Amino acid sequence: MSAPAPTTTRPTRSGPLPGSPSEVLTDVLIVAVGFAVLGVVGAFVWHAVVHLPTYTRSGTGGLMDQVQLAEVMGIDGWFFTIGGVGGLLAGAVLMLARRTRPVLMVVLLAAGGALAAWLMVVVGLHLGPADPDVVLRTAAKGTRVPLQLHTKAHVVEYAWSLGAVLSGLVVLLLSSPRPAATESRVVPDKPTDEGPPPPDPGR
Repeated sequence: MSAPAPTTTRPTRSGPLPGSPSEVLTDVLIVAVGFAVLGVVGAFVWHAVVHLPTYTRSGTGGLMDQVQLAEVMGIDGWFFTIGGVGGLLAGAVLMLARRTRPVLMVVLLAAGGALAAWLMVVVGLHLGPADPDVVLRTAAKGTRVPLQLHTKAHVVEYAWSLGAVLSGLVVLLLSSPRPAATESRVVPDKPTDEGPPPPDPGR
């Protein structure tokens, strides 16, 4: 009577496989929600720290002196600072948490930064004052009308994406496994100890 052949069982893995659509969708949702929250928070911080320059209603329209013109740069400067810091922090944290698909994460960080910048602009515009052109039409002479909370140089809006991608790449570089150093061992030549030749028995 022959013994039954042993059966081999393959280990089963619980949960979605790496790179599966569900895992990719999870990465997309995490990045989108994270940057959306940061974009809205950034808009409130932007609104709180920026000192908006003002027009002064004159007989012919709105005038802005040199001091107020200099403060216009502060709108973009604060946006760049907030976006850069927020992007750096978000990129580092998200890459540390979801670095199993690094190429996908770099793309998502760039897209998430664009989402945060857009939300920061939109929410900041709603938090700030109304359009000064509309207000100046009905304002009395001497009334000071502030500018809207909006970027003047749109290039500063890339700060979110640039900061996120930069910090993500740095984290990816520092956390990547390094190849183990191989030790080279030099084997010395075996000394040859040749004694005198054996005596010839025929002599």
